[in-house]
Amino acid sequence: MVEDVKKKMDFYRGQEFDYPSSEELWNKYATIERFDGKDVIFIKRMLQTVLHEKLRNQILSDLFGKYVGISEEQLAYELYMTDEQIRMMKRHGMFIGVHGYDHYWLGNLSLEKMHRDIDLALEVMDEFIDKHHWVMNYPYGNYNQNVLDYIEKQGACLGFTTDVRIANIGDDFALELPRLDCNDFPPKSEHYMKWR
Repeated sequence: MVEDVKKKMDFYRGQEFDYPSSEELWNKYATIERFDGKDVIFIKRMLQTVLHEKLRNQILSDLFGKYVGISEEQLAYELYMTDEQIRMMKRHGMFIGVHGYDHYWLGNLSLEKMHRDIDLALEVMDEFIDKHHWVMNYPYGNYNQNVLDYIEKQGACLGFTTDVRIANIGDDFALELPRLDCNDFPPKSEHYMKWR
């Protein structure tokens, strides 16, 4: 898939969009992270934040057609919860948080776009959250002071980062709480034991 992404980037480069060579981008963004190797991180960075949004959407559509083989609507129906499923989870004690609307790297957005994304997320989640005391889970762990200031004004009482450790309630800032990933627990791993 990396080669397909690079080919698409080469195809679209210089038409409507201008960005560095695939080799330069690979050298900058292909890193090893906690759960993913260089190939996965490179694809994620290109298609989540590095390339222009319009280009990301075009390349994703091209790749979706090649690799998935079903419509986006069908995949969404199979993978994502319906409103009724969310209502059922809430009725049975599940706490529902906010994760943004378009799943952007919020700290990379202009103020206007960041505000709009959070406002849309709050509007969509209105039925499932307390708009005066809600919880933010930063997409990709990405946020900045502007995001913190805005969500606090909008009623966020907690924010979860992707920093890996157990939170020290009372010491950690409520909008920048660390957390453990579900992959830190059995059956995937026993990593949670390091932070006990």
